[in-house]
Amino acid sequence: MIKEAIEYLFNKGTEEFGSLEVEGKTVDVKEVGREMTIHIDDPNTVSIYSQLNDERKREQLVIAKAILPNVVYDRFLESENFIIELMSKFEPTEDREKVLKLFGCIKSEQVHKSMDDGLSQTVTAKKGISTVAEMEVPNPVTLAPYRTFPELPQPTSKFVLRLQDGPEAALFNAGGTSWRVEAMQSIKEYLDEGINPELKEFVKIIM
Repeated sequence: MIKEAIEYLFNKGTEEFGSLEVEGKTVDVKEVGREMTIHIDDPNTVSIYSQLNDERKREQLVIAKAILPNVVYDRFLESENFIIELMSKFEPTEDREKVLKLFGCIKSEQVHKSMDDGLSQTVTAKKGISTVAEMEVPNPVTLAPYRTFPELPQPTSKFVLRLQDGPEAALFNAGGTSWRVEAMQSIKEYLDEGINPELKEFVKIIM
């Protein structure tokens, strides 16, 4: 969407008169000019600014925000809700499938704590039609929650997966904030590749 907005604003900005509506905001096309700056504010916000005016200031023409789900971290959820959370708010990854498979096999409501060293846990899980077996909970897990624009690949992070009786499960961030830089770089590359080559000399992208 942001690429189309750039081209639309640029084309309108070359007209002599008039205004246009962009995401509910009226923009005077005479103020757009033939230069624009795109600022990647954060992993889910991108702003487009006009060229400098007589007061050496830029007008914010468009702000694009990704519509993202509210992912639950650091709180235990019942298994059914946890499965829905993983399937609806995380991109498919190898570890996501492992966790979903684990929850599909859990038989008992008891999560063994005798084998809990703060990171590793075991659960009683189905093995075949009626037998049960001990299964180790994978940790840490590499997952890709939806945290940036949906047209981009979602950055992955490491999470600690914890289980307790119920069974209930929770995810705790173990990967820091490096995903934010990765997401913003992906936005920049997406715009660099997608903007019409004829407009690139008039558009500056900054982070």
